[in-house]
Amino acid sequence: MDRFKILKYLFRYLHLSGDTYGRPIHGQKEISCYAYANSQNLWKVDAGVYVRQSSEPLSSTRDENYNAQSSKNDHFDDEL
Repeated sequence: MDRFKILKYLFRYLHLSGDTYGRPIHGQKEISCYAYANSQNLWKVDAGVYVRQSSEPLSSTRDENYNAQSSKNDHFDDEL
């Protein structure tokens, strides 16, 4: 399986720090943002949620008229 980097626009690369914690989940690893690409910010797909990019702009970038008309139809969920 090919590996890839996840580039977050504001913070750069999602990075595995190597730190492991016992709480809240034993063996949980810390994920942080790192400014430079390296071997600890290479990722591979295994299983999970796949999200495709929307063809519509975000609500905050829409003009006033469009936003007023579509706000009742918009739904944003920040929790998986």
